[in-house]
Amino acid sequence: MCPAVQVKPSPEGVPGAVTDPTRIRAEQLSFAGAQGTPVNGYLASPAGDDERARPAMIVIHTAAGLAEHAKDVVNRFANLGYVALGVDLYTREGGPPPMDDMQAVMRRLFAMSDATALGDLEGAADFLRARWQVGGKVGCIGPPWTSARPRHGPRRRSSWLTGCSARCWRRSARRTATPPPRWASSCEGRWKPAGRR
Repeated sequence: MCPAVQVKPSPEGVPGAVTDPTRIRAEQLSFAGAQGTPVNGYLASPAGDDERARPAMIVIHTAAGLAEHAKDVVNRFANLGYVALGVDLYTREGGPPPMDDMQAVMRRLFAMSDATALGDLEGAADFLRARWQVGGKVGCIGPPWTSARPRHGPRRRSSWLTGCSARCWRRSARRTATPPPRWASSCEGRWKPAGRR
């Protein structure tokens, strides 16, 4: 077991904000990604977890990498009762490039192969399903770039992992204090629970 890390409160005004960090247990860890390569992650779950099986959510980061914003999104899912995992898709590169160089950011973003990115996400799903707290259902959420990168053919990213845009997150969160699983209908089919292969 990895040592727990301190959870921070969410920024004011975000949907599903974490106001009581003691309700969440979080840890930095690594899991086997594509070709068995260790991939860094940030895992959060409800503190004092009971024996019931919970759904899980994979959180895909923005171009900024697995930074504070992505970790806060993971924490917000844990605050809603999920076991949530933020996946660092930049693990092999040592993190994102400087955010003030957008050309470098775009080069790094579009240099990731689909096979590697999807392999890392499938590894994340396998890691979550193997945990005692997870009841088998694993979903995935991320920014639009994760599901529609222009250099790939049609349906290339329409695998069992499909992202949901931030707009969809905000729209759902306004309707209810606990958006999932209503996201499936509010995201017009762009969000799907991950299925087993």
